[in-house]
Amino acid sequence: MASQHAPPGPIPFLDNPAAPDVFATNATGFVNLGGAIGITFETLKVHHGEPAGALTRTVIGRVVMPIGGAQALAVGLYNFLAENNLTPNGRPKTSGDATASFQ
Repeated sequence: MASQHAPPGPIPFLDNPAAPDVFATNATGFVNLGGAIGITFETLKVHHGEPAGALTRTVIGRVVMPIGGAQALAVGLYNFLAENNLTPNGRPKTSGDATASFQ
């Protein structure tokens, strides 16, 4: 079997207009899976079969990324928020906690 290596220079970006969109109301949890970071997403759902319409927090998906990709996501999201005057309040936790999030 031939070994695969990334070509020199930037790797082309291929857009996929058929990729699904996902709406999440929160990133619920984070875990270090031995070199990959797992992120669990949730959304609020209403039970319309009940008169009061009880709300539940329902897991709608998980994303697992290599640590470098997760770091780039965190920095890119923070920079995007800052550029749009939506900088998160406080600073990221630095306790070494695997569930670090903005305070």
